[in-house]
Amino acid sequence: MPAYPMDVREITGAEKVERVLRRFPEVRLIVPHLGFGESERFYSLLET
Repeated sequence: MPAYPMDVREITGAEKVERVLRRFPEVRLIVPHLGFGESERFYSLLET
């Protein structure tokens, strides 16, 4: 039995976070363990 009723990649990920940050650059967020597979991409967002 999966932990979530859907594929979480449909609603999460660095690409979606990047779109939000471009629209709302003042937003602060925490990337939980589900973002571990995209760590490098999330680190690159720190520099944008």
